Amino acid sequence: LRDRLARLLERPALWAPVVVVNLSAMTVLCWHQTAMLAAAAPASFSGGAVAGLTTAPDGPGWIAARVVWLPVFAALLVGIARYARRFEVAPAPGRRGAAA
Repeated sequence: LRDRLARLLERPALWAPVVVVNLSAMTVLCWHQTAMLAAAAPASFSGGAVAGLTTAPDGPGWIAARVVWLPVFAALLVGIARYARRFEVAPAPGRRGAAA
């Protein structure tokens, strides 16, 4: 499988998105649960159970519902990551970092 993936990633059109996502890998790792909570918390106030979001993972129906929620999670994660990104880069030359 490794050799097949390596051959696929020799194509710039497939390799470039991997590199871009890799630049934000730590951001995604640190903030993905926050994005999920940002979707689940408001949904929990809807009064009823929201399939794939506030219900237990109990079968194929839950998986299908969760897949439907993935674009919402992704949009929230992009928003959070864009905001958090400014705290993850080194300060510009001549500028001091935040006080400890």
